[in-house]
Amino acid sequence: MTVSTTSARVAYSGNGATTAFATPYPFFATSDLVVTQVSAAGVTTLQVETTNYVVTGGNGETGTVTMVVAPAIGVTLIIVRSVPYLQSSDYLANDSFPATVVEGDLDRLTMQVQQVLSLAQSGPVLPVTFAPGTDTQPIIPLPVHNKVLVGNSGATGWTNTAIGDLALATIPVALTSPTDGDLLRFNGSNWINTTTLSAAVNEAKGADIASATTTDIGAATGNFLDVTGTTTITGLGTVQAGTHRVVRFTGILTLTHNATSLILPGAASITTAAGDVAGFVSLGSSNWRCTTYTRAAIVPGTAAAMVGDTGSGGTAGIVPAPAAGDADKYLTGAATFVRPARVLLATKTPAAAASVTFLAADGLDATKYASYEWIVEALLPSVDGADLVVTFSTNGGSTYLSADYYWSYQTAASSQVDIFIQDDVSNAAGEGAFGTILFLPESGGRTRLQSNLGRQNAAGTSIKDTAMGGHTTTTAVNGFKLSPSSGTVTGTIRIYGNTR
Repeated sequence: MTVSTTSARVAYSGNGATTAFATPYPFFATSDLVVTQVSAAGVTTLQVETTNYVVTGGNGETGTVTMVVAPAIGVTLIIVRSVPYLQSSDYLANDSFPATVVEGDLDRLTMQVQQVLSLAQSGPVLPVTFAPGTDTQPIIPLPVHNKVLVGNSGATGWTNTAIGDLALATIPVALTSPTDGDLLRFNGSNWINTTTLSAAVNEAKGADIASATTTDIGAATGNFLDVTGTTTITGLGTVQAGTHRVVRFTGILTLTHNATSLILPGAASITTAAGDVAGFVSLGSSNWRCTTYTRAAIVPGTAAAMVGDTGSGGTAGIVPAPAAGDADKYLTGAATFVRPARVLLATKTPAAAASVTFLAADGLDATKYASYEWIVEALLPSVDGADLVVTFSTNGGSTYLSADYYWSYQTAASSQVDIFIQDDVSNAAGEGAFGTILFLPESGGRTRLQSNLGRQNAAGTSIKDTAMGGHTTTTAVNGFKLSPSSGTVTGTIRIYGNTR
């Protein structure tokens, strides 16, 4: 035979199934092979022939190592040829030339040389500048427990030295009363202990994680990551308490609130949107708390910055967006928009005005308000002793009805061109009309009013006037007008709407 390869070692990765492993190099005896298993943790275990494996082949040829138990996944099987450093042939003088024996011995010698070369290549190598026979041969001492090899002062070898005896003066360290939790920071000349960093810590973005029932952000490769997909999330995995993660969602999914394992703001589940960002902190034992949640659709500095979902109602703990018609409503603790029972709609301040009107532009809206209350504050007519009358409009104030009114003032009743609510109003300073007028729209279009006004007459006598009235029209009334019988009026009227 010939030795045509320098290889004397082969390694295989276990798969839990394969048991037969070829040796691609020749060997003589089965004992020439050394078989070792290396676990995933790096632990080596020497295998025993017949107990752990059997060998076929050899006698100068290649062969096969067959394991009794297939090496598991993660285990490495190493087969090394190790020929004994012996010469067992005995040559007799004057015998015929034993070509086969000589070739076998030369093959064995070649294998032994290859083994020595492998050992030399596996150990420390002196630089090419080292001159054997001239330079001092460096000596490596036998190992000593808890000591390290340190080059000696003459640079001729190594000595075993305790770590505490190392000369650390060459390491620029300036520690000052170090305490638990301190950081080690290089300040440009020395390593110092500190509790703060003087520069930014630039972190890499972690790999994306697909959403799952348990989306293990604790195993993320970075503190900032994207969560993809639309699968509902009920847990975030296990990692030590205090670990922070910032998560950006790329799609719509549900974060399910749990009072122990996934604590969300407002104790309510959240439906994400693409671009939403949430901050989480681990509480340990697979428990997490969401510390921040920012909607991608929010524009900072606007009212929309408070919007957490669409439409009124909303989820507890999230501010709902107002719906159409919610402009004059307020938000309740139940996260719904409601209109106050009584709303100030308009403040009229006529100054020598021929009349005071109340129209849709002032807030008149029969769909929102069941009635309207006018608070009259010291309304002075320009003509002393003028009367006050009311008329209705059914076309938004373009014209006012001029017939078919009915009213009762004190005890008198009539059918007139307007509703008489007060007569003989003084225009002296500090006098005039004051009190309330209540407008009550009826179903079917009819509208009534009731007034309770006080006044001082032209003679200076204080009088309380009560009146009621309405109109026979069945068309919806959408405008009111208060006018003096002559001249103009000046003063203040506050108009309130009573919510339906």
